[in-house]
Amino acid sequence: MINLEEAVGVREGDVVAGKYRIDRVLGAGAMGVVVAAHHAQLDTRVAIKLLWPSKLGDSEAHRRFAREARATAKIGSEHVARVLDVGALENDGPYMVMEFLDGVDLARGNPSSRCSTLAFPRSATGRAAVPTASERPRPTP
Repeated sequence: MINLEEAVGVREGDVVAGKYRIDRVLGAGAMGVVVAAHHAQLDTRVAIKLLWPSKLGDSEAHRRFAREARATAKIGSEHVARVLDVGALENDGPYMVMEFLDGVDLARGNPSSRCSTLAFPRSATGRAAVPTASERPRPTP
């Protein structure tokens, strides 16, 4: 399990940007970690991507992070989680707030039905076919 405070300088229960309360880690990758959070003012769940501290001094990582946020925000597709906000933490680490999508991690399969990712339908590109935004269940507040 990832220790948020050691990894990115925040911990469960911390409030980012005066409105996002950090709940738990959703996943991690080469650039950073994604956490579930709660938007205190709107009473909604969001996902927040945070850059690893080891990347804070890397100007190219900052540019890539900002480019990813701008590009994703412009897509406007029901197949992509929307970017809702961006900003910087007190340590100057950038963050990206995204739409929270409830669902099953396809890499782990569906534990309730004991399926593997191979059991999910595949599209013509070979990727797992996932529901569109209009077909996805929305989280309840």
